[in-house]
Amino acid sequence: MTKRKPYNNIAMGAYLVFVVVINELCTFNPDEVPLGKGFTYFGSPSHISYWNMDDSTIVFIPPNVLSYITIGNYIIVKQQPDQYDSAIDPKFYVYPLGRDTVYYWFIDKHTKETSGPMLYSDLKLLLREKHQEILLQSLN
Repeated sequence: MTKRKPYNNIAMGAYLVFVVVINELCTFNPDEVPLGKGFTYFGSPSHISYWNMDDSTIVFIPPNVLSYITIGNYIIVKQQPDQYDSAIDPKFYVYPLGRDTVYYWFIDKHTKETSGPMLYSDLKLLLREKHQEILLQSLN
């Protein structure tokens, strides 16, 4: 039986550390921000999504997400839609005033309900109906 030389073990350990570090660097996406309960913001292209394979629930806020706030179980998204529908999402969204207007989305992370796209005035009404005036203060 041949005995391994100690420097072979050191070289193998260094190689494994190198492979793990390179793998982590390649899979780390600084544009990916977890928003809680499975929701994630992706920076390129800027969108928010949630996908649950167990019950086939999919929530998708298409590009371009300008900003978002998350408070408790809620996410409010400010979006300027792309000129054309996203290849990422097969849904077709109706933008009431066209694609050159800023729209808002409301997401309940607990129920996975999504409202939008809507104008700011419609968002204010929705938040009042849901007794979430605190979220209105966060928008200003």
